[in-house]
Amino acid sequence: MPDTQGQDVPLSDLDRRQLLELARRSVREAAAGGKPSDFPSGGVMDRPGGAFVTLKRASDDSLRGCIGHFTGFGRLGETVSRMARAAAVEDPRFPPVAPVEVGSLRIEISLLSPMRSADPADVVPGRHGLYVRSGPFAGTLLPQVAV
Repeated sequence: MPDTQGQDVPLSDLDRRQLLELARRSVREAAAGGKPSDFPSGGVMDRPGGAFVTLKRASDDSLRGCIGHFTGFGRLGETVSRMARAAAVEDPRFPPVAPVEVGSLRIEISLLSPMRSADPADVVPGRHGLYVRSGPFAGTLLPQVAV
C-alpha cells in the first residue's frame, strides 16, 4: 500500500487481520440490515487509499459481490468498511447477501495505489491492476483477476 508520497509501505500481519475483521463485521452488519459501526482509527485505518472488497463463496470460489473506490474516502478504515457493505448489499449483479451466508464467504481486500497512466508493455499481469476506458465504457481488472 502506498504512503502519501506514493511509496509502497508493506502491511503487517496485524494490519491485514484488522482490515479483514473490519470488512467481515461490515458485511455482517449490512447483511443483517444494521447501521454501520463507527470506523476504527489508528494505524493502518488512518492511511489514505482506495480499496476494492471482493466476496466469494468459500464452497466453490464463485463471485458473490465486488465493489471498490479508486481513491477512497480519506481513511482506509472508512473505505474498507463502506466497500465491504456495498459488496454485500449493493452489487447490482447479485441479490443482497443474507445473514446466513456471511460465515461461508471468503473476503478479499485489494488496496490500491494511486492511478497513473501506463504503457501496456509495462503492465505485469497478477501484479498490476488496470482501469481501461473506451468512449463511454470503462472496466476494472484487479491483479488477482488476470491470473
